Amino acid sequence: MRPLVFVLVLLINSFVFSQTSINACLNQISGKVINKKENLIIPNAIIHIDDNNGNVITTHADNNGNFSIDLPCDDGRYIISTTVENYTKSTKLIFTSLTTNKKHMLILDVYPIKEFVEVNGKKRIIVDSVDFYPNDISINPEAEIQLKRVFDVLNKYLNMKIEIAFHSDSRGDERFLLDLTQQRAEACASYLIDKGIEDSRVIAKGHGATKLLNECEKGVRCSEEKHLMNRRSEFVVLK
Repeated sequence: MRPLVFVLVLLINSFVFSQTSINACLNQISGKVINKKENLIIPNAIIHIDDNNGNVITTHADNNGNFSIDLPCDDGRYIISTTVENYTKSTKLIFTSLTTNKKHMLILDVYPIKEFVEVNGKKRIIVDSVDFYPNDISINPEAEIQLKRVFDVLNKYLNMKIEIAFHSDSRGDERFLLDLTQQRAEACASYLIDKGIEDSRVIAKGHGATKLLNECEKGVRCSEEKHLMNRRSEFVVLK
C-alpha cells in the first residue's frame, strides 16, 4: 500500500507544479515612448496591443513614458502601437513564445507630425521602423503600412531620390547580418518600384552591424533596450 500512496503523492505534486508553472508563464512586455527628434520622453501615451484575432488591449504609459503589460505564453503575434496627439504613430511587431517569463523591451519612437526630420545633418522621411518577421525578408502587412507612407512621399516629390538603409545589432554572424539587412533593404526597394517608383530613385543598402549607435559591439554585454537602438531602418533623402 505504501508504494501506491507514494506514487499518488508524486503524481499530485507533479500536477500542482505543472499548473503553477503554466500559471506563472508570462511574456513580459515593457517599453518607453520617446520623441525621437528631441530625444524626450512622451508621458501618458495610449498603448494598443493587437493580437492575431483582432482583439485589442489598451493601456497607458506613465509620466516617465514607461509602460508594461503581461501577455500569455501563447506562441502568438502581437502588434504594439502608440497614439500621441500631434505625433506620428509608432508600431512594433513582437512574437510571444511558450518560454516561461520571456521579456520583451520596446522603444516606441514618435515624431512631430511632418514629412521629414533631420538627423545628424541628413534629411529622412519620417516613418516607423520597418519590421520583418525573424530571419525573414518578405514584406508583411505591418511593414507595408510604413512603406505606403514612403511611397506617398516619393509620389508627391517626383524628383526625390532616397537610400533605404537597414541596420542590425551586433548579435550574430557579421556576414549573415550584412546579407540579411541588404536583402531587407532590397525587398523594400522592390515594393516601391513595383508600385511605380522609378528604380533610379531608390538605392538599397544593408549595413549589418557596421554603424552602431552605441557601444554595443560584438561581445559587449548590453541591455535589450540598447540593442534595439541599433536595429533600425532609415529612408534617407539623397536628392
